[in-house]
Amino acid sequence: MIYLDHAATTPILPEVREAMLAAMDTAWANPGAGSHQPGAVAAEYVSEQRHQLADLLGIDAAEIVFTGSATEANNLAIMGYFAYGKRHSFLTAATEHSAVLACVAPLKAMGVECTILPVDTTGKLDLNQLESALKAGVDLVSLMWVNNETGARHPISVVAELCQRHGADLHVDAVQAPKCTPIVLHQGISFLTLSAHKCGGPKGVGMLYRRQRPPTRLAPILHGGAQERGLRPGTEAPHQIAGLATALGVALSKQPLFTDSARQWRTQFVEALSAVDGITCHEALDQSPHILSVLFDGVNGESLLFALPELALASGSACTSNAMEPSHVIRAMGRDRQQAQSTLRISMGEGISSEVVIDATSQILEAYQSLRAKSNGL
Repeated sequence: MIYLDHAATTPILPEVREAMLAAMDTAWANPGAGSHQPGAVAAEYVSEQRHQLADLLGIDAAEIVFTGSATEANNLAIMGYFAYGKRHSFLTAATEHSAVLACVAPLKAMGVECTILPVDTTGKLDLNQLESALKAGVDLVSLMWVNNETGARHPISVVAELCQRHGADLHVDAVQAPKCTPIVLHQGISFLTLSAHKCGGPKGVGMLYRRQRPPTRLAPILHGGAQERGLRPGTEAPHQIAGLATALGVALSKQPLFTDSARQWRTQFVEALSAVDGITCHEALDQSPHILSVLFDGVNGESLLFALPELALASGSACTSNAMEPSHVIRAMGRDRQQAQSTLRISMGEGISSEVVIDATSQILEAYQSLRAKSNGL
C-alpha cells in the first residue's frame, strides 16, 4: 500500500511513540490530584510540555488550551467567543473546514450575523471584499491557513493586519500548516488551532492558542471541571500532550527539508498527470506543496479509488468522506457537481520518494485510462 492521505492523518513518528510511552510510565496519575506525589509528577509533566509547546510557537504557556481534537478547539474558539459577552457578527470563507462551517447554524440561532465569503477558482479570497466586510463591522473572522483539500493558503499575515486595523478578532485553523508553512503568531491573531495527528502525532489531542495581550475572552463550551483555566473541563492526558508537543517539534524542525522534498514530489505528480487529456491539477498562487487536488474528468472519483486498491487516496476531507454530497470546497471554487465528484486529493508525508511518486502515478494513469475507455464504450 502506498499511503498518500497524510492530510487525513499521519503515521505516528518513532520519536512520538517513544515520548508517549515514557509519559505513560512517569506521568500516569491524574494531573489534578496534586495532593500526592504521583499527581504532582503528572501535573509537572503537563506543565513542562506546555512550556515546550509555547517555546516552539513563541507564545506564553498560559495561552495554550489543550483539547481533545482540532474540531473541539475550533468550536471553543468560535462558539465560546460568542457565548462570552455581546458579540454579534461572524465571518468565514466558503472553503473552510466543516468544523468551522457547521458553527454557522447554531450561531444564527443565537442571533449572530454570519457572513460566508466566496473564493475564486483557485480558492483565493478577495481581500477588498474582506476589508469591506470588516469596515461594516465584524467581531470574529475564522480562516484556515492551509486548505485541507487543495493546499491553497490564505494570506494570514495580511488578514491579521486587516483584522487588527478594523478591530476584529481572528481565529486561524492551522491544522495543515506545520509540515510546510511557517507558523508566525502575528499580533492580529487572537486564536489558533493545531492538531497532533496531522504531523506525526496521535489522534485525540489538539490545542487552541488564545492570545492574552490584549486579552481575548472565551466561555467554555463543555462543563464539569476547572482544568485548562476553566476553559476545557476533563482530565488532561499527559501521554497525549507529550505526543502533541513532540510531533509539532519534529514537524517544525524538519519543515524546510520536507517542504523542498514535497515541492519536488508535487512537480513530478503534476507533470505526469497533467500530460494526459482530461486530468487537471489544481494550482494556486500560494499553496502548501504537500497537498494536491486533481480533477479526473469523465470518471467518478469513487470508482477511480476502487480501481486503485494499492493506493491510499481521498475524495475530499476525511471528516466528510461518508457524506453523499460532493466536496463543498471544490464546489465553492466554481466546479460543478460532476467535476467535484471526479476530484481526488493526493497528500504527501514521510516515506514518500521519487520512486514512490513514479509508481503511484503509473497506477493512477492506468486506472484512469481504463475507466475512461469503458465509459466511452471502447
